[in-house]
Amino acid sequence: MNDYPIFMAIAKHIGIDATGREEENELMNGKESSVLNQFKIYEKSPQTYKRTSNCYRILLSDIKKEGPLNATRYTWKPKFKNPTDTIKSIADIIDIKEKPSSSKNEYEHYALIRMDELPNNPVTIDNIIYCMGNEIEGNLKIVKSGDVILARLGPSMMNRKIVVVPKMNRKVKHILASPEFIIIRPHHPEDSFYIAGILRTDLMLRYMYSKTRGGTPSRYRLSEDDFSTLGFPIADKKIRAKKSKEFEKALIKYDSAIKKAEKELIESHKNIQDDL
Repeated sequence: MNDYPIFMAIAKHIGIDATGREEENELMNGKESSVLNQFKIYEKSPQTYKRTSNCYRILLSDIKKEGPLNATRYTWKPKFKNPTDTIKSIADIIDIKEKPSSSKNEYEHYALIRMDELPNNPVTIDNIIYCMGNEIEGNLKIVKSGDVILARLGPSMMNRKIVVVPKMNRKVKHILASPEFIIIRPHHPEDSFYIAGILRTDLMLRYMYSKTRGGTPSRYRLSEDDFSTLGFPIADKKIRAKKSKEFEKALIKYDSAIKKAEKELIESHKNIQDDL
């Protein structure tokens, strides 16, 4: 089959919402930006059509390369104030795995970081599991203290499951993490919290999510290859160090406030119970 262009559009509002209330109709509303009017413009000259914020053309061959299509991959890219490069200019993407349940590892001691045990918007990793190799199934990624782990599954990513791996308080052969994490190892340790802070911003989260692939939104995943090609804001070394310290300090302050609030809440429950 010959290659040919295809008109693509994304409409978030279609005239009526899920509750039956009227809303803007981006499909056809009389504006030049509406999907219908953009399609009419496209029909006149498919080969030279200029994309808008939600309409674009794509070749059939490009769709075949992609596999399951996430249409947002082509409609949005952030505008950064500062110069960008790829993450590889300040860090490496690590994909070294080990099978702890193998005969040579089954009696080794490991520290395990599980995706489902990591809370949303984590400050640090408080629930590391220490166990023997024979208690762990599958091939898992080897990580080190100071690595940044990034959940690549869309919903988990948007819940900010992005955190710096802390130092272990026990001696283990390796720290292991779920294959559902992208492992980022900074070239310089002082960049860990700079990278984590950047990745947790709304701007970068939206950018990363726009590059995920999958059959349905709940299965969208960001591949290591796609992540490594994203534009990443690269400040100079002094600014990175300053931002890194600021973000780490903010996380500590946030963690302290949350724990204090939880303690006060538990105390209030106890006070009420004592009066029953």
